[in-house]
Amino acid sequence: MSDVEKIQERLESMSSQLDNDEMFMPLDDPDFTKLVELIKAESLSKKLKTQMLEVTNPSKQEVRMLVNLFYQIQDNRKAIREMIRSIEGDESKKINVVIMEWVLKNLAVVEKGIQDCLSILCEASETGRWLLQIKGIGPVLAAGCLAYFDVSNVNYATNWISYAGLNDNNRPFIGNVGATKIVNEIVGNAKEITDDMVTMIAVKTQWKYSYLAEKAFNQDTGKWSKAALIKACAKIPYNRDLKTHMWKIGKSFQWLCNDPDSLYGRLFSERRVLETMKNEKGEFAAQAAQILATKNIGKSTEAYKSYSQGKLPKAHINARCMRYVEKIFISHLYEESYRVFHKNDPNGNVPARYYALEHCDGHHDEIEPEIPYTC
Repeated sequence: MSDVEKIQERLESMSSQLDNDEMFMPLDDPDFTKLVELIKAESLSKKLKTQMLEVTNPSKQEVRMLVNLFYQIQDNRKAIREMIRSIEGDESKKINVVIMEWVLKNLAVVEKGIQDCLSILCEASETGRWLLQIKGIGPVLAAGCLAYFDVSNVNYATNWISYAGLNDNNRPFIGNVGATKIVNEIVGNAKEITDDMVTMIAVKTQWKYSYLAEKAFNQDTGKWSKAALIKACAKIPYNRDLKTHMWKIGKSFQWLCNDPDSLYGRLFSERRVLETMKNEKGEFAAQAAQILATKNIGKSTEAYKSYSQGKLPKAHINARCMRYVEKIFISHLYEESYRVFHKNDPNGNVPARYYALEHCDGHHDEIEPEIPYTC
């Protein structure tokens, strides 16, 4: 009997002894712990798939919950793995290692099960299947995009870009300090806040007047609340979870910067060359000076050294390139989603061309997506 046949026979024996309803794995027989883990993951995965196929049209909120849960479990698994590494070899903590290894393996099974659920959800969607074909986009990243972005109530990709926190010029985050300063400058010592004052606050903060009225105008008294105005203007103008999700997507594209088959990896690489050239020429000196003046950066860090020379550090350049690629990716995702959503529209299913492509010099070349649109 060959080694492979022996392993297969042993696995079949072990698999038959495992209770399908039990998620816990035995701690003995360390040589086969990994194989047991795979068996249990496969068993759990099959069970979840069967149940998921019976679920039709889950809400975006439910999918977001699954995505966030996956990230939480993944972070916990990584943290436990680092703890195990830090105490291995310490005999006094041997029992702790055993317990944490047990937790680690079970977290891996649950993580795999959630990933399979999200894969099923993506496969059931035209846009989801399109996303899964893109290099660097797996079930979790694809499901997050489906969960956070809604094409039914937006007209332009820039709405999604702003919602993801990638367009500071549209509505910058000013925080409580900035909001307090603007409101105090306009209201001053006035005993009563007028509509004209609120209009000026809306212009300064770039929040809509209707939003400020909803948050700070008391219908019963007919008066504006200064404290409520400050609180409304200080709100973060984007979805923080989505911004984190897009950062993960940008990081995935950065890892593919040397892959010739990855459009977004190649765009990242090309953009990094351009940004680095501009940085060496001192074109970001004003931005570097502003960062030094407004942020507390340790003087012993490499970042401080770069900023003090009027240049952006390498990490900052990479972040700029990631945001650039993320915006292009969102633009492609928006058009794919728009086409699918309006595929039965008699007036056509192609969204309006971007303003910059139509009217701005040097912006007439449209970048085609890595995967052709499905319709």
